[in-house]
Amino acid sequence: MKHYAIIGYPLGHTFSPAMHNHAFKHYGIDAVYEPRSIPPEGFEKGLQQLRDDGIRGFNITIPYKQRILSHLQKLDTLAEKIGAVNTVVCREDGRWIGYNTDAYGFLLPLREMLKNIRNILVLGAGGAARAVAFSLVTEAAPASLTLVNRTPGRARELKSALEEHTAVPIKCYDSASFKSDIKYDLIVNTTSVGMGRMRGESPLPGLASCVHEGSLVYDLIYNPSPTRLLEQAAALHLKTLNGLPMLIGQGSRAFYLWNGLYFPEDVGNIFSTA
Repeated sequence: MKHYAIIGYPLGHTFSPAMHNHAFKHYGIDAVYEPRSIPPEGFEKGLQQLRDDGIRGFNITIPYKQRILSHLQKLDTLAEKIGAVNTVVCREDGRWIGYNTDAYGFLLPLREMLKNIRNILVLGAGGAARAVAFSLVTEAAPASLTLVNRTPGRARELKSALEEHTAVPIKCYDSASFKSDIKYDLIVNTTSVGMGRMRGESPLPGLASCVHEGSLVYDLIYNPSPTRLLEQAAALHLKTLNGLPMLIGQGSRAFYLWNGLYFPEDVGNIFSTA
């Protein structure tokens, strides 16, 4: 039996095992995908355990999408540009190859809307934010991008990385002092505010001052659904997206990298009672 996993901390929210195990069963593949919750102080030990167990591939979620980089032997071109990895292919020769399928998954539900997106606000500056921001500046050609993060230094680091690939004007603010001076067409939450121990909290209490009637609010969190941020948006009669389509899209792309097959079309049905 082949073994696959998702690593992160904490992992109580993840739906990834359900998707991948459904796909393995559908295709008759003798494999299992399981969550491996690795605390920060045990990160290196946890990775060694994956090697010892002969893992064939794994996904990475919060907070390790950048920390994993130094443990990989090669990066896919897109992952190298983004500077974050969420999928690892484990070769038989012992090499771990890093990919970013978040960018692919993030854009899937947005494709038909990109031409109307001009001003963008991204909340967060971690690994997911890197995939989101890179995707948007290269695919949407926006007029402006604003990054808001609780640690301003990380937002500035992301700004510098993006400016190597785009001429889109980028502004950075810290979460505590951010006040919107424009109305955004797209607001994306890439932080963990709204899930786990921060369930019921909003990463943008002042949402109403940042939007117009045609704004889209996209929260990458898919559990719980809706999050507090999406409840705020719904109360303002705005269009909303949660992270489930992205989860399925990035997972399907990861499954392809491991098995040469995409998720079966019915994979979304497993969430109908979630």
